[in-house]
Amino acid sequence: MSQGYKEKQAKSATSMIKDGYNAAFIPSANKIAIGKDNGLVLSAFHEMGHAMNKNFSTAGRILQKSRWASILALPILLVALFKDNKKEGEKPVNKLDAAGDFVKDNAGKLAALTMLPTVLEEGLASFNGNKLAKSLLDADLYKKVRKTNALGFATYAALAAAVGFGTWAAKTVRDKVVEGQK
Repeated sequence: MSQGYKEKQAKSATSMIKDGYNAAFIPSANKIAIGKDNGLVLSAFHEMGHAMNKNFSTAGRILQKSRWASILALPILLVALFKDNKKEGEKPVNKLDAAGDFVKDNAGKLAALTMLPTVLEEGLASFNGNKLAKSLLDADLYKKVRKTNALGFATYAALAAAVGFGTWAAKTVRDKVVEGQK
């Protein structure tokens, strides 16, 4: 990625945090960023959960480093959209063709699976953050932290489902259009 793109992304993220629209754990700096005087104070426990994943959990560290896998959803989508279905009784011509058939036939599930490390790491961060909050907060505040973390986790789970469903739907529509043109 170009340096300019990375700088724009960092500026955007910084602005969103300062303005109170987001909070983040920054693994490279091993720091939590949260805006001052905003409504995301309760999400600090979730961000502490990310820090705990990085610093105290081998599985958490592996999941954090595996989040890049979500970019594989794009090539899966492209295979699903550009690879033609085999005709009745037609066999793959080689191993690459067979692999392409497998990807096309399972594109929605595979695309959703690319999000699994992210979903698992987010869930683990929420779990660890909740555990920490329970030991530090009164029952009412702890309940609010759990609710905030559950809603945050639900967005990642919904995103994984949307990626899978969207890929499947795009492939299905494409195949119907191509089938209708033949």
